[in-house]
Amino acid sequence: MLSSAARSHFSNHSPSSLKRKADRSPSPITPKREHPPPPIDLSTPAPRPRRTMATRSRSMPPRPEVKFPLALVAFSHESVGTADSPIGKRRYLERIGRTAVTFAITRLVFARTDRSEQENNEECAFLLHDENLADWAKDYNFTEFRVLPNDFNKDDHNLNNADLAKAFLAYAGAVDVEHGPERVTQWIAQIYHAPSNEPLPIERPVSPPLSQRGHWAFQPPPPLPLPHHAYGSPPPSQNRSAKSWSATVNEHAQQKRRVLAFNASSSGAAHQLTWTVDITVDGQHCAQGSGNSKPAAKEEASRIACQRLGWSQ
Repeated sequence: MLSSAARSHFSNHSPSSLKRKADRSPSPITPKREHPPPPIDLSTPAPRPRRTMATRSRSMPPRPEVKFPLALVAFSHESVGTADSPIGKRRYLERIGRTAVTFAITRLVFARTDRSEQENNEECAFLLHDENLADWAKDYNFTEFRVLPNDFNKDDHNLNNADLAKAFLAYAGAVDVEHGPERVTQWIAQIYHAPSNEPLPIERPVSPPLSQRGHWAFQPPPPLPLPHHAYGSPPPSQNRSAKSWSATVNEHAQQKRRVLAFNASSSGAAHQLTWTVDITVDGQHCAQGSGNSKPAAKEEASRIACQRLGWSQ
């Protein structure tokens, strides 16, 4: 039977007590940290995915303005917040921002048709990685706008990449709450397409795949529409060599690295449908076309978009 002194010796030097001593920080109080829900995982690469051409050093666009009360919550530490208001919780803003940023990045990356699905998955994983989001936070000097609790020991809790990534996501959530998710998508698109500080290699144009899912993804150009006899038709040789407007708008969007989206809808009786196609560029509505078929409506919308954007055929 062990004496009381021996029991005290072993209890004070057990593995769990040694671990507690090793992990003990100089600060007597450590703020309670509640972890937000995990992000939507497109892939789980390990180690960190390689850096791609789209994420080089770049000049960041101006960040969307957020009014003071909401901005204060976004820049506050996780342990700071009011318990009586859900919108006053920084974790709430972070969760909203994580969803909005994930949606925007996924939409931007998978709109590109010149790469494989695996390459798009890798770039999504990289852009959503804490280190990349922390870099964006540093580019916007978010490290200078941090509200910390009084008992926060900076020596024991350095603002690492995870903290900075949460700061960026919380601010994105504040933008979503104040301006709507469309503004977050537009902001992320501006970052993604921001001019690079390094020269980019020239990419060869790649034809779109045969099919795409999702109304916002690049879609293959439809067959050339039949000529309208009311306006006269060019010779057959010209019809075979002419490029459709939908192919033109797709080509210009790829060359200029713009996010092009088509959204088609129909109305009327089943035997006499009227199709309407809306085109958005970088999240902004650009043109609308109508016709008695989906390809005809898409061609008309593409023609209007090219004229407004100054893209020649």
